[in-house]
Amino acid sequence: MYNYFRWKAGGAGKCLRSLIVAGTAVLAICLVTSLVLEGQSWAAQSGEVSKGAMWRKGGDGGGKAGGRGQMRQGGGSTLEQRILREDLTEDDDGDESDRPEWAGREGDRDLTPGGGNEGGDRMKGDIYGDLYVILRDANGVPMLTDEGYVQPIAFKVDADGNLVPVLDENGDYVLLPLDDEGEIDPSQIPPGENWVAAEVEFSRLSIARSPEKVTDRALQEAYLALLEADSVTLDPGGRIVVMIDGEESTFDSPLINLALYQDLLNYGNLILRDADGDPILDENGNVQPLLPSSILPEFSTALTKPDLELAASLFAAAADKTSVVTVDMVVYMNSILGIDGTLPDDYVDFSTFTYNRASAFAGVTATVLVQQPDGSYAVEEVSILDAVFGGEDGSFDPATENVNAAKVDGFTAASDDALQVLEFIHTYAPPEEVTPAI
Repeated sequence: MYNYFRWKAGGAGKCLRSLIVAGTAVLAICLVTSLVLEGQSWAAQSGEVSKGAMWRKGGDGGGKAGGRGQMRQGGGSTLEQRILREDLTEDDDGDESDRPEWAGREGDRDLTPGGGNEGGDRMKGDIYGDLYVILRDANGVPMLTDEGYVQPIAFKVDADGNLVPVLDENGDYVLLPLDDEGEIDPSQIPPGENWVAAEVEFSRLSIARSPEKVTDRALQEAYLALLEADSVTLDPGGRIVVMIDGEESTFDSPLINLALYQDLLNYGNLILRDADGDPILDENGNVQPLLPSSILPEFSTALTKPDLELAASLFAAAADKTSVVTVDMVVYMNSILGIDGTLPDDYVDFSTFTYNRASAFAGVTATVLVQQPDGSYAVEEVSILDAVFGGEDGSFDPATENVNAAKVDGFTAASDDALQVLEFIHTYAPPEEVTPAI
């Protein structure tokens, strides 16, 4: 069993400096906690349903993400009130004091690459209602009642104080009852059953509410760093790492990662674009990729598996490292960002995506300080599968600790696993020489 004092990402134990950029201030969304009391419910209809409301446990070897912070007992205001209230001012664009030289200057938007992201704060109709955990199909699209209302899943508090979904005798979700206007009807919950709706929390992802110019600037900075880079790789958690003039820097900014996530899902690729979002072609009329083919081998507008794998890591890098990525968090955030999906109401099509934890992290290692029998610590290279997902004995067992999932559940599992790795990168990094921020 490994006893990790500190965690370090990167092959061969290289020190990675975080890429510090402007516009990374976290803007909080106030999610008021209230209870939905009493009432009667009905079970989920048959069909292919996302299992995203189930609590997925992280690796006991360190991934302590399971059951933390992504849901609250719910009731209250509408989606528009929660997400779109209190428009931000033009001054809420973050501190520019750490702006790197290659990031361009204020007012140079037409002279710097990086197409503006489209549709931030744009909603997809009125089908969301409150930010509850709701019944969704395998692509994350809400499964509506005959009257067109979303169907909140019933939750209860277990002996450990965690919210867990209520299941019927067939293992299907139990749904909270609705009145004629689509609101939760507490009078129908059986006596003694304190079922509640679970609210989705976004935590650090609330940076999605930043003004459009802040997101555009973050995207431009990412574009320029990628253009200047001598090489581009990924760290064990899937974050982008650039080598510039012999210095390795990691895209650690939540805002940059969220801007790249939005750009990738909206366009289906990451290629050089102008300020209007149009591709900038080379002298031969070809698009100019921002990432090497080892990361994104194709640059079509269709979302491929490598596109979605990278998108899952970008989403994780934008999220709070102590949270849990859930299906509802992903789909709500796609709507808040105005992602131009191809399914009805602009939902993203995850139908071809599959995820296997053992395959995703096969051979991925990190250099860490491991406690020795005498209490000292030695630098060793260890397996991510063993260290993060290997259970209490620190040895990954595919029979019991692997994850196989598909479609929106697979995407969510990939992102949540990446988040667990990133949590360790920050929590268990060995001491390193302090270098000035760029």
